[in-house]
Amino acid sequence: MIDDQQNINTQVRQAYGASNLHMLNAMTAAYSQMLRLIESGFVVLNIRIGARNPVLVVQNNAAVTRLKGASAVRRTGPVGIERVMIARCGQCQIEWIERGN
Repeated sequence: MIDDQQNINTQVRQAYGASNLHMLNAMTAAYSQMLRLIESGFVVLNIRIGARNPVLVVQNNAAVTRLKGASAVRRTGPVGIERVMIARCGQCQIEWIERGN
């Protein structure tokens, strides 16, 4: 995978310059992490790629207990209390929502 990444980086620099390289790297990291999550029993619901690390939103199921996440946001809505949980995996941030107390 590293050799592939280096080849892609070289091709992008040569063809388009370095201005888009960070986005290509983020997409590559997100894709690689998504495959690892799926293989481990996660359901990926959404991917956000922007100016910082890619964020993969996963479904809250039994697999998320292995991530050892931390609560980032706690909010009360029409369905009760929700906590947005986050964990770091490689170059990506993984998020999921826990509902209840």
